[in-house]
Amino acid sequence: MKVDTTEANENLTLKAEVQVSEGENVTQQQQYIFGDFTERLWAYLTIQQLLEKRVSAETNEKGNLTDRILELSLKYSFVTPLTSMVVTKPEENKNERFVADKSTEDGNV
Repeated sequence: MKVDTTEANENLTLKAEVQVSEGENVTQQQQYIFGDFTERLWAYLTIQQLLEKRVSAETNEKGNLTDRILELSLKYSFVTPLTSMVVTKPEENKNERFVADKSTEDGNV
């Protein structure tokens, strides 16, 4: 890579060798870290909006909102007041499962 620039009466040339394979590796690591961030953020915000709508919705609309919230929360692995988080212990009793419910505002599960 070569960059030429001129400042006032002075010329400056910078040269650097870059291996493309290293650049691709960095890009892949960033894709792994930030890959679906925007999509997950959209899903999270959408779920929050649907939960707010659900509070004041009519009975028939509430069912549709609940279905949509469940669909998004399961697809993107979010725990909501309508879903639970299943926790499994890695080595001990692999078939044993624990459910961690999110408590409601009044303290009930």
